Amino acid sequence: MDRFPGIADRAHVEDALAWIDAKAGAMAPEEVSILQVADRVLVADVRQDLDLPSFDRAAVDGVAVRAEETIGASTYNPCVLQWAAAFADLPAGGAVRIDAGEPLPHGADAVIRAEQVEFDAQGAGIVTEPIVAKSGVERKGSQGRRGSTLIAAGRRFRSADIGPLAFAGVARVFVVGRPRVRCLIADGTIEAG
Repeated sequence: MDRFPGIADRAHVEDALAWIDAKAGAMAPEEVSILQVADRVLVADVRQDLDLPSFDRAAVDGVAVRAEETIGASTYNPCVLQWAAAFADLPAGGAVRIDAGEPLPHGADAVIRAEQVEFDAQGAGIVTEPIVAKSGVERKGSQGRRGSTLIAAGRRFRSADIGPLAFAGVARVFVVGRPRVRCLIADGTIEAG
C-alpha cells in the first residue's frame, strides 16, 4: 500500500525550489475599492480628475464682498454695504452673507469674517477695516489641480488615505495583487541533495 496516495513522483528539494522559482513572477495588479486598500501597495499614481475645490469658495463664515470697495474703510470712514440676493451677481456696494464652503457669488473676491461686520439701524453691513482680495477665500484648485498626483505609486495605503481618495471622487484603485501561497510540508522521508 502506498504511504502517500495521489503522489506519483517525488522530487529533490532543489528541483522543487527551482520549479517554484520558475513559476513565480511579478504579481498582477488588482483593482479594488478604496474601502479595501488598507495595507495594500499602489501600482500606479492616482491622479485627480477634477480641481479641488472645483470653484472659489468661502473659507470662513461671513460676508462676501468686492475687496476694492473696502479700501479706505476705517472707524471714521466706514464702508456701508447693502445686502444682495445670495445667488445673484454681486452688485456694486453689495454684500452677501455666506457660510464656509459655499461658492462665492460672481463678482465677489473676498470674505469678511462675520464678527468683523457690524450692522446699522437699517440692517446694512458696516465694515471699518479694508480687506485684501482673496482673503477668506479658498481658491479653485488650491487643494489639488486636475491631473496632479494625489497619491504616488509604491505607497502602502493607510486608512488615513481613504478620505482624500473619496473626497477626490476616486472609488477604485489598482494595487499589487495578493500572493498565492502554498506550503510544502516535508519530513524525514525527503531525500537530501
